[in-house]
Amino acid sequence: MNGSTAFAFVFFFVILGGFITLQVVTNSRQRAQDLTDGVISRLKTAGFLDIPLRITRTELIEGYGEGAARHPLAGLTARVEDSGTLNRRITATRMVALGVFALAAPKKQDDREVYLTIEGPTTAIVKAIKVKSNPTIGTAARKFAMELNAASRLADVAAQPSSPDATSGDLEPQE
Repeated sequence: MNGSTAFAFVFFFVILGGFITLQVVTNSRQRAQDLTDGVISRLKTAGFLDIPLRITRTELIEGYGEGAARHPLAGLTARVEDSGTLNRRITATRMVALGVFALAAPKKQDDREVYLTIEGPTTAIVKAIKVKSNPTIGTAARKFAMELNAASRLADVAAQPSSPDATSGDLEPQE
């Protein structure tokens, strides 16, 4: 191994180590912020892609730190929609390289996206996430939407004033 190859390997591993260290530090800071904010759920994604949507008992937090947008949970609804297709095709290059075996190894083109839409009285958020870079996002987004809808219903119930007649057990009609 010559000097330039050794330098390239060392340089690669230093960059990789720095990137991994940055991810670990960022994740630990986000976890600490989640604990401080009282986060009960967050949109979990695969890999290094992060979509900073977090739910507390009273609000939806969009982002981290001082500039994070905070939306009251009461009245929010979330839904998930899919679009795009997954195409498989045989390319000329594969036909030349693989011959008949190219039929067994078609090229995939994935242009699918998942849209997470959150709406409320003063809130409108749409997040578009490519499935190719995050294959489990459909399931994660649906779980997050379900958790947000449930938390919103609880916030709606907590925000309604309780009626003394409803808790007294007196069901006699009044005249």
